[in-house]
Amino acid sequence: MQENSCRRPSEENQELYWIAVNLIDDKVLKKINVGKESPAISTESFLRKYGNIIDDLNYQYGIVMEKSVVITINKKIQSRNDVLTVQLELSETVEGEDAINPGYRKYQILLFSKTKGTKVLAHIKSVYEPLYYWGYIRSPFEERIALLFIGDFRGCDAFPQMRINIVGAGLVNGFKVY
Repeated sequence: MQENSCRRPSEENQELYWIAVNLIDDKVLKKINVGKESPAISTESFLRKYGNIIDDLNYQYGIVMEKSVVITINKKIQSRNDVLTVQLELSETVEGEDAINPGYRKYQILLFSKTKGTKVLAHIKSVYEPLYYWGYIRSPFEERIALLFIGDFRGCDAFPQMRINIVGAGLVNGFKVY
């Protein structure tokens, strides 16, 4: 595998986006650049600076925030009388030619139910680094979650790029026994 020889940290600012995602088909509805900040910005400073913009966008797109968003890091999810488990499987690796063309890794995202079987949620191609499970956000309105996956890349004198992949998952239907 070709190793990227340009892994020094960048001191430059990163671009920040507000993204609306349809959690039924995982399609991005809208992506808006809200600014550039240092990777070291605190959550409090970020919200103080961009909170009004985010609130306006949430209102404009009908996104209702009942309470603070809580990201649950555990891969086990309690749903009614069931326990579901998130699994990330590497399904394909294509090696790159050099640091500029690093190749990619393709992942399959699965949800296992103790009582209902397995559900394939998504296939994600990461052209940066390995993809990592970050956690999930549970819907306050229905038996549905948004799973969060992160990939990171720091190229030669380029902005550090952290990509967050959001995958919607219904917790009741769509499971199959294989």
